[in-house]
Amino acid sequence: MDAYLNQAADGPVDYHLIADSAVLAGQIMLVAGAETNRVEDTIKRILQTSYFEHSDAFVVTTGIIITLEDRRYGTISLTRRVGEKQTNLAILPK
Repeated sequence: MDAYLNQAADGPVDYHLIADSAVLAGQIMLVAGAETNRVEDTIKRILQTSYFEHSDAFVVTTGIIITLEDRRYGTISLTRRVGEKQTNLAILPK
């Protein structure tokens, strides 16, 4: 597994790209109206592909916080505010 941590098939693994991709996926899901627990689960699954010792996600309806921690590579932490989501209470199911 250490070999995977240091180099993917096409070159070195870009952990910031993994973190950015996870946050972007979560942001898209939140804007589309997904439940926060589904967004958290999706982000955690994406972050697990990094094989960092610790990865975590915290999602609320207006933001996403993720953290990747590893002794060898340090800590990557991202916070993204999601403000595009709108709730229209005028449209109620009949």
